Amino acid sequence: MVLKAIIKIGGCDSVSADVCLKEHINLGYSSISNEFQIAGLLGNYTIDILNADGTVHESIETTGHFHTIDLTALPPGMYLISIQSNENVNVAYVTIIKF
Repeated sequence: MVLKAIIKIGGCDSVSADVCLKEHINLGYSSISNEFQIAGLLGNYTIDILNADGTVHESIETTGHFHTIDLTALPPGMYLISIQSNENVNVAYVTIIKF
C-alpha cells in the first residue's frame, strides 16, 4: 500500500525541522490500516509516540531508512509523533488524530 506523504522534511528550507537535514524524511498515514510510515531516515533516530498529555506510548530506536508504525493498539485520540536525532535534536513533530 502506498501512503500519501503528509509531510516532507529535508534541507534548510523546512520550517518543521530544528536542524538542516541532508536526509529527506517523508511521513505518511493511512486511517484505513492505522499505519504510520516514515521513510528516508538515514541514521540513528528515536521516534516517540505521545498522547495529548505527554505520556509516551511507544519509543522506537531506528537504524534503517523505512519504518511502519502500527497504531491499532492505541485508543482514539490525538497523538504526537516526535522524531529526534541521536544527538537529541528534535527533527520533527507531527500531530495525528486517530478516530
